[in-house]
Amino acid sequence: MSRQRIVCKRKMKIRTTLILLGLLCAAVVPWRSQAEPPAETTAQRDLRMAWWREARFGMFIHWDMSSIAGTEISWSRKASRPLDVDGNPAGYVEDPIYDHLYEKFNPTSFNAAEWVGLAKKAGMKYIVFTAKHHGGFCMWDTKFTDYSIMHTPFKRDVVKELSEACHAAGLRFGLYYSPRDWHHPDYGVGDNAKYHQYLKGQLTELLTHYGKVDVMWFDSFGKGDSIQYWHADEILALVKQLQPEILINNRCCYFGQPVASLAGDFDTPEQEIGRFQNTRAWESCMCLVNAPGGGWSYRPDGQVKSFADCLKTLLGCATGDGNLLLDVGPDSTGVIPPDQVGRLLEMGEWLRRHGDSIYGTRGGPFVNGSWGGSTQRENKIWLHVFEWSGGDTLRLPPLEGAIESALTLEGEKPKTTQSSAGLEVLLPKEKQTLADTVIALTLAATGKVDLLAGRRVMVLGDSITQNGAYVSFLEYFLQKAHPTRRFDIISVGLSSETVSGLSEPGHAGGAFPRPCLHERLKRALDAVKPQVVMACYGMNDGIYLPLNEERMKAFQAGIAKLAGDCQAAGARVILVTPPVFDAKARGGWNYDETLQKFAEWEVKNPLKGVAAVADLHTAMASVLAERQKANPDFHFSGDSVHPSQLGHLVMAQAILQGLEIPMPPGNADELLTAANADPVFKLVCQHRETRSSGWLDYIGYTRERKVAPGTGNISAVETDAQQIQQKIVALK
Repeated sequence: MSRQRIVCKRKMKIRTTLILLGLLCAAVVPWRSQAEPPAETTAQRDLRMAWWREARFGMFIHWDMSSIAGTEISWSRKASRPLDVDGNPAGYVEDPIYDHLYEKFNPTSFNAAEWVGLAKKAGMKYIVFTAKHHGGFCMWDTKFTDYSIMHTPFKRDVVKELSEACHAAGLRFGLYYSPRDWHHPDYGVGDNAKYHQYLKGQLTELLTHYGKVDVMWFDSFGKGDSIQYWHADEILALVKQLQPEILINNRCCYFGQPVASLAGDFDTPEQEIGRFQNTRAWESCMCLVNAPGGGWSYRPDGQVKSFADCLKTLLGCATGDGNLLLDVGPDSTGVIPPDQVGRLLEMGEWLRRHGDSIYGTRGGPFVNGSWGGSTQRENKIWLHVFEWSGGDTLRLPPLEGAIESALTLEGEKPKTTQSSAGLEVLLPKEKQTLADTVIALTLAATGKVDLLAGRRVMVLGDSITQNGAYVSFLEYFLQKAHPTRRFDIISVGLSSETVSGLSEPGHAGGAFPRPCLHERLKRALDAVKPQVVMACYGMNDGIYLPLNEERMKAFQAGIAKLAGDCQAAGARVILVTPPVFDAKARGGWNYDETLQKFAEWEVKNPLKGVAAVADLHTAMASVLAERQKANPDFHFSGDSVHPSQLGHLVMAQAILQGLEIPMPPGNADELLTAANADPVFKLVCQHRETRSSGWLDYIGYTRERKVAPGTGNISAVETDAQQIQQKIVALK
């Protein structure tokens, strides 16, 4: 076909498809005029992503007419790459060879059911297929361009056949779609409006014509502002509207400009195993074939990776709490080459024997490395060991609780020794497995830690909670004593606050009445979306006067409303009784009698929606009495109300005790000294303070001044907190 005929045909096609696109988008996706959908809760997000986290292993398929040449998909095209890494300007420039390979593309041996069957035999749980790569060629029956599979000698819709085969076999189906298009004449030209419409039209086809699509795998826009120029936010909104349950990766943006609001559901390290990260989902995409310049697509000049390399790659991802998307490259006839098939079948055979240690697990508790790594589920930990110290010994940090049993998947029983210094596993060399020795550890259960672990916990309270030292100690002890678990605690205490709505006359010199929790509770529940709410009130609710019936009823009603509102929002409640009022610190009437009555009522009158009551007051009063018996001048607080650092530590101990969660050994003074010397504790405090101040402002409150809801950049706050948490994980 001549250059002139190609250009004329393309212009006619674009005019026609713009009309089609307008009709399609108007009829199917009037999303601009619709209200924003309600924000997704943490529980809803976890449920949406559950299948993907359980899957751990998927098949990537890079395939189009580039397989005729046996060269890298798109990147072997010898023409301009508009707005890309080469710095070329916008505008299509023809490659007279690559751009015409499709005219000879006729993969008559393609069989979607065989590909899907191979993925299942390999132990893969989902497939992601390249519907369109950067070169612009489309592997489905699109109405918006002639540069597609339907205009080849083959004339079959590959996306249709593959999606139907996945659905029939019970395999999850995903689509790779590159927002870049080096072939389209309107890509990145002017205000990009024409290409933006083309992009939306194609995505609408892909997400409405092929049944359920489980994954949308974007691969970045070219140079230009992600939102102002490429309107990537609109693209994400469209995808989510058309397929609400879909998972989206982190590449719907200009590759040089990551944007928090466009981060999607998971990160995508490429051609490398991602680092240990259990605070955000990730998936390494890697080639099965090593070839010069990559290995994406059919590369007869490449070499299939060894079984040991493939296995270590899968284990490196799973033990780092990530997934592996392993790429295959079918040839120009539609056949996945035998050497690739053989390697995948080896992986499948290993997973048939050892899959329980991979599927449905989370990475950790140990940070993986050259020694190997670990996966975990409930009270089981699987050690995947590549290297042994001295040939037969593995040394790791200590675990929470006792080890009930240790067993290799071949039935051998390694010797385990655990102390405060760490865990030692001994297995003779002759009983080890060459590629990966898998050892299953079964742990004893540990109290009510499941109420907190793996859940978003919001802590509410007054100035003592806003100070937050006891929350920092609580999180520190949990992370140190229970390294196998993940904790997500956000403290949003507010100074002077009550749950009762009461305020004494002339509070704060008459400057403002005490704030009431219920003025901000709904906003807090909507914004933070906690699965558990821990609430510590009472200190201010007696308004520092002798208790009477009115104040008692106001406190009871406030606590009951708190429990009811939290339950309605889907959150379980942990009530923490008020801390002790250290009356001897300043003399006078003993206000602690009021707090004791509040505590007794909370303990003896279980409310609907309350999962546990931690009796902080009784435990703290007992410690205070013992201390003052030994030293009459001892006080938790200089002003009777606000505890010292030691007092906050005792509060954390009492809460853990109330939840039947084991504490690290040592008395309070020893634990305080050790914590202050531990860099992990300093980071935990920094992490808590970063999130507390950011979320408090974001929720909004009224005190001596009004802070409007939505104040601050909560995405930036969470990014900062995530970076601190990664430092904590590294130190642990």
